Amino acid sequence: MPWFSEKLVNGYPSASLQSLPPAVPFYQGILDQTPADLLACCAGDLRIHDPRVGDVVGASDFVDYVTATREWLALGDAILTPGFVLHTAVRSVEEVVLDLTVGGERQELRCAVVAERDAEHRLSDIRIYHSLWPLFTNHHVSTPAIHADPEVQLPAVVRDNLEARAADDADAILETYEDGAAVQTSASGFRIFTRREELRRLDRAATVPGTKPAVTICAATDDGRTCAIEYKVTHFSRPEPDQVGVTLFERGDSGRIRSERSYLVSCGLNADQPRAFERTESLKPAFARSRSALVPRELQGLEVGCE
Repeated sequence: MPWFSEKLVNGYPSASLQSLPPAVPFYQGILDQTPADLLACCAGDLRIHDPRVGDVVGASDFVDYVTATREWLALGDAILTPGFVLHTAVRSVEEVVLDLTVGGERQELRCAVVAERDAEHRLSDIRIYHSLWPLFTNHHVSTPAIHADPEVQLPAVVRDNLEARAADDADAILETYEDGAAVQTSASGFRIFTRREELRRLDRAATVPGTKPAVTICAATDDGRTCAIEYKVTHFSRPEPDQVGVTLFERGDSGRIRSERSYLVSCGLNADQPRAFERTESLKPAFARSRSALVPRELQGLEVGCE
């Protein structure tokens, strides 16, 4: 919820957040506000990490990014459906669904936008997480950058869930969920798992010995009911992460998890590959002025990279 509007948090007034400047959803703000108005809400060293275009740093790049993203949304005839917002004094996590045209057909792009604020409540860092499957044939593109916080604190049930996963203890994993809990994933396309047997199969997927992924928790945002964790996933003993992501764990009245929603961005295997917009300029002349070209998924053989 990075930009401008009401003092309500998920429909309820929050006394602890009364000093915050008003805000509206990220993509809606890009559509409705001028780049200058948006820039006025930002710290001088604002950095945006967008998996479609890579890093955006500084006022000049920011204005170009806002203009290009507005053009991208307009050309895709995008319909924005706002979702849950997790808001604290220093960080917000916003969920949104973009329904837009890609390659001649409508696609749903489910996104999570994490926004950091400085001591003066100005935006200092924005990280966008979503799968690239709806947009690209090869979805290895730029990855939001986040560094691990060694002092990150997690709610007990979230910590228990992660520890059970690391131990491959399916029974212990299931014990952290309420009956009827819903788990949403974005890997290989959007899916929701609800029955306990589905969750058991999901968490007991076969892995090659010695290739179990290592998960590094980087940040946690918690309002007492919902906790969003940002993390890196590393496979095959490679030093660079294969994926980065954010997962929201919503606790029910029982204290166990009743809803889990994940947004993952896959990293490229070759960090020297160019960004997606650099490879698509010659393919999509109409978008060459921007860095956010939509690439139809039917363009087989397109290579896009990770920075």
